[in-house]
Amino acid sequence: MTPDQRTLIGEHVRKRRISLGVSVAQAARDAGIGRSTWIAIEAGSRDTEDHTLGRVESALRWTPGTIDGLAGGGPDAGAGPETAGGDWVARLIAIRDNPRRSAHLRAMAAAHLAQLEALLAAADAEDAQRAPDERAG
Repeated sequence: MTPDQRTLIGEHVRKRRISLGVSVAQAARDAGIGRSTWIAIEAGSRDTEDHTLGRVESALRWTPGTIDGLAGGGPDAGAGPETAGGDWVARLIAIRDNPRRSAHLRAMAAAHLAQLEALLAAADAEDAQRAPDERAG
């Protein structure tokens, strides 16, 4: 996979994770991979083994082969079912990115998306803080 493809895949992985309302830590656990590996995939900074990408697809409820399709420039067609929250996130993104919407609505949508990302980051930080405590106990 080229660096550009890794970046593209990382963007899709991050968007999907957020649309499902899942923190990085939870997504990594669901995939059975390390948190740092998940972060590297989202950043597009690491060439990742096919079996690991398969685990990512499963954690994101994507059909097998979705990542290969995205890397080839295909649409996000194999995304599989999302949670009800994913529908709201998709709607917020559509409002934020629609130049025909008022600046006020676009700003509100952007603010709500930023709050969601901050919430998920806080959940990741809390999970990371708890992890050493759980190992010690």
